[in-house]
Amino acid sequence: TDAGGTAGVIAVGAHGDNDGGDNAGSVYLLKLSSPSSGAATVDSTSKLSPLHGGLAQAGLPLVAQDKWGASVTQLPDLDGNGDGELCVGTEATFVDVVFLASDGAGGNFVVRAGVRLSSARSSVLPAVMRARISTSWGVSVAGLGDVDGDGAPELAVANGYDVAGGGPPGAPFL
Repeated sequence: TDAGGTAGVIAVGAHGDNDGGDNAGSVYLLKLSSPSSGAATVDSTSKLSPLHGGLAQAGLPLVAQDKWGASVTQLPDLDGNGDGELCVGTEATFVDVVFLASDGAGGNFVVRAGVRLSSARSSVLPAVMRARISTSWGVSVAGLGDVDGDGAPELAVANGYDVAGGGPPGAPFL
């Protein structure tokens, strides 16, 4: 990624990871070296899961079968701390926007804060969108950049089982 201070970092989703629950899922952040010989190596890794990286402390608990990490996309530095953010999809009807912080020493990352986008009434999503969230919402996510020119980046979230409109199931949400 190259969002904010996360240049040379690759996010890898592991939705079948059992750390903290059967198929709860995780995301690994791999910090790459700056290659002088043309081949990058992994300098350090950070794991974000139910047991590592501060998800629960940031209000983003995971349980068995959430399959967190089914999809991952980078987002720009939304909070101005110099570290890019992530959007992590699941197969469990929610998507998390994860605000990262670097530990400043070895390039390890932890979750500083987060926002869960879901069908829950407490979600920041509009009610009309929350009503259409179903199983498999978040199976794919993509950061689109600032599509409409308002200065804020857009996010696309796939709902694999949306049947509104009577056509084949599936729909993107922006």
